[in-house]
Amino acid sequence: MKNAAPFTLAVALALAVWPSRDPAWGQADPEGLKIESGVKMKTRDGVTLVADIYRPDADGRFPTVLQRTPYDRRGGLAPRPATW
Repeated sequence: MKNAAPFTLAVALALAVWPSRDPAWGQADPEGLKIESGVKMKTRDGVTLVADIYRPDADGRFPTVLQRTPYDRRGGLAPRPATW
């Protein structure tokens, strides 16, 4: 069983990484966060983009992070019916 060591190492690494998935999935939205879903924005070339806007529910200036994806607004992770 000379090949047992690499296999054992691979299994150990896989098991070590598996529980580190994003723990925020399925949790409620944090307090103090204002969420606007389905906000439509028309671009100069006439295309309408739809986005969800997450911002602090407080006055003042805050840094901005813009993330665009070619998938749906939830990052392509939303369950969908199978398409054939």
